[in-house]
Amino acid sequence: MFQNDYILRQVEMLSQFIASVVLKKNTVTYPVSLDENGRYTDAAQLYLTLIDMIKKGQINEAEDKLFDRIELDLDTEYLEISIDFYSQLSQMSEEFLEAHDFSKEEVLEGLTKVKELYGIDM
Repeated sequence: MFQNDYILRQVEMLSQFIASVVLKKNTVTYPVSLDENGRYTDAAQLYLTLIDMIKKGQINEAEDKLFDRIELDLDTEYLEISIDFYSQLSQMSEEFLEAHDFSKEEVLEGLTKVKELYGIDM
């Protein structure tokens, strides 16, 4: 219990740091946007897919999809999606995560890996 609280605080602090210092934003929530033709952007489609996968319990697969994308393109929009993704996972119950072969520790590890991929120093 205490370890999960500690991990949750670490994820929140790291997410807030990246959002405010790197992205210059006050929130860790990704704003889904449309392109000039009124369609979801590629990044928005990825985000919506990831959220749907989380709801279905496909957390590991969603994380793999996220890393596949950001390793192709370190665009800040994917950084923002990553922060939101891990923030949402950190709010899920340990029971839900464990039922889907994931943990709070993996949430922090994933966000830390994203930080390292983007070369963010704290």
